[in-house]
Amino acid sequence: MKKILNRIITLLLCATLLFSICACGETDDIESAPRYEVVAGEYLYKDGVSEYSILVRDDANYYENF
Repeated sequence: MKKILNRIITLLLCATLLFSICACGETDDIESAPRYEVVAGEYLYKDGVSEYSILVRDDANYYENF
């Protein structure tokens, strides 16, 4: 009985692996993929200096300050 149960479990796991591999196939739907465009002349930082700053609350705990 134990041998049969092990074979059934093994068969189910192999079938699951096979179906999961087939589900990961490539699709032709390229339009749904996100596209990112770089805007010329815009930087987050330049020459080691950024226009952005990080705000930290006065009552921030240790981990928020870190």
